[in-house]
Amino acid sequence: HWEIAGAPVDFAWGYFPDTQPSVPPARTQALIAEGIPCRKALKVREGRPHIVDMIKNEEIDLIVNTTEGKHAVRESRSIRREAVARKVTYYTTVAAARATCEALDHLEAVDVNRLQDLHKELRS
Repeated sequence: HWEIAGAPVDFAWGYFPDTQPSVPPARTQALIAEGIPCRKALKVREGRPHIVDMIKNEEIDLIVNTTEGKHAVRESRSIRREAVARKVTYYTTVAAARATCEALDHLEAVDVNRLQDLHKELRS
């Protein structure tokens, strides 16, 4: 469960190592010092306002929610449900979030093709 909210994070910066369960406080302070708004998102069981409240209040644009243990898996259901209802991008692995960030970095350099057009081209 990544404990940062409301901040666009470049995964290439290394803020999300696979072995660390949350963003280090020093990194959060560095983001704040650079003018990037961020704060800790409470887990549902930690009290309110928690991450689901923040999603409902449209304070969250992207979620990377990794889970470990029964309690975290159960809690992630409410996070996922609200994210889907509010159309908030939601990832369950750091690898998927990193891949998306990498893809977004190259978005302008890519041509998008319809599969139907590619098939038509192959038949010609």
